[in-house]
Amino acid sequence: VPQDTLLIQDAIFASYQGDTVLIDRGTYAQNIQVWGRRVVIGSNYILTGDTADIGQTILDGGGSVVNQSVVSFLGSEDTLSVLRGLTLTNGWASGTHGGGITIRNGSDPKIEDCVIRNNSGTTGEFRGLGVHCTGSSPLLRRCIIRDNVVSNNGNYDHFGGGIYLSGSSGQFIECQVMNNQIAASIQHRNYGGGVSCRSSSSPLFRGCLIADNTADHGGGIDSDDHSGPVLENCELRGNLARDNGGAVSVRYVSGISGDSCVVYQNTTYGNGGG
Repeated sequence: VPQDTLLIQDAIFASYQGDTVLIDRGTYAQNIQVWGRRVVIGSNYILTGDTADIGQTILDGGGSVVNQSVVSFLGSEDTLSVLRGLTLTNGWASGTHGGGITIRNGSDPKIEDCVIRNNSGTTGEFRGLGVHCTGSSPLLRRCIIRDNVVSNNGNYDHFGGGIYLSGSSGQFIECQVMNNQIAASIQHRNYGGGVSCRSSSSPLFRGCLIADNTADHGGGIDSDDHSGPVLENCELRGNLARDNGGAVSVRYVSGISGDSCVVYQNTTYGNGGG
């Protein structure tokens, strides 16, 4: 793309297991679904190792007008479905899908070396400005999830400025979740500026940086409804909760476990800066 076809979706439809859909530098105003294809979709970073290819190969989701995720894995994808070396921006989150990426219905894709930034969502209920994951177990490695922001709250529930997980596990390895911001709510109805874990979610975060995120509850991470995220060798710093849990908020029969983590300079206007 664009040499053989202008549309990334057409290239995916034309692909066979083991193929690579290679995307040249440029900005593509396109939303794509992987449709269970066991293929690699990525930029020239796959060939060159040049990180400039990541920043200059951009999928633009079209914002509120399109009202979709930039990339969707909607079922039957496994670790042979790979997204690598792309920037995903201007997606639009709602209560049923994320802004940057949606992963659901038992999908287990591999997402590596991607930047998921500057996505937003509705003032109504949303779940995951950056990544929305329900009932799935993805692997994200060396991804940057940052600057995903919603600036207004219509007094609805907002979950996950960076990442939202519901009934999911998955692994986040050497990722950065930074500067994701959820606007204040009159009744304090937003959760997890960086990460929101709900409905028995138990993801693993290893070697991750979770920093400078903001929400009412759980500036860094909110663990709720029988969830139990695991953190190994992670750093949580500079997160802000307007109500409870600057770094971490734990609610409703939930927990969080950590090993060799650093937690500092987190702030709350209510209870529990750390």
